Amino acid sequence: MSYTEIICERYSNMTNEQLLLLYENEIAELTPEARSLLIVELKKREIYPNDIGSIYETTSTVNFSIEQLPNEIVFFIIDCLEKGCDVGYLTGGLIERGVTEDEVNWIIKSLPTYLEILLKKNAESLLKGIFTTTAALALQSLPLNRENQQSLIILSYLLLFWGILTVFHRVLKKKRLKRAINTAKKLR
Repeated sequence: MSYTEIICERYSNMTNEQLLLLYENEIAELTPEARSLLIVELKKREIYPNDIGSIYETTSTVNFSIEQLPNEIVFFIIDCLEKGCDVGYLTGGLIERGVTEDEVNWIIKSLPTYLEILLKKNAESLLKGIFTTTAALALQSLPLNRENQQSLIILSYLLLFWGILTVFHRVLKKKRLKRAINTAKKLR
């Protein structure tokens, strides 16, 4: 039995609630093939989490936005852009996932703007991480009594750790978004 057949059988034996839970909570951990098979099974049962039905069936480009897309499709788009895939591969993958050709064209046109917004939000989070790190360092520079103010000392180290992780994550995300933006601009 092939991997695809095993996954299809597993999904077909799951209840609607189990499929929805898998879609809503674990889709990021699934392989691209398993994600696609999950979407197919949900559509077969006419289950449309996150308004997939309205996106796939009734959406016009006038009131359509990338934020309306299911996580599985957004992950696919970002992954393709990071890898530098061409417009044909991206278009084929989106159509395979149930997006119409009109929606695909609109998505490709609006990708740079959408990614620029994500980049701006990322910059705001990066700034929060820097402020958190600075606050933790300021807290650690205070003359604290180790015996009486141990919880404050622990808090300062937690803040420092959190701030550094946030900064590190946001710097990596910034690089990924810039690569995706460059690829998206080439798709036009």
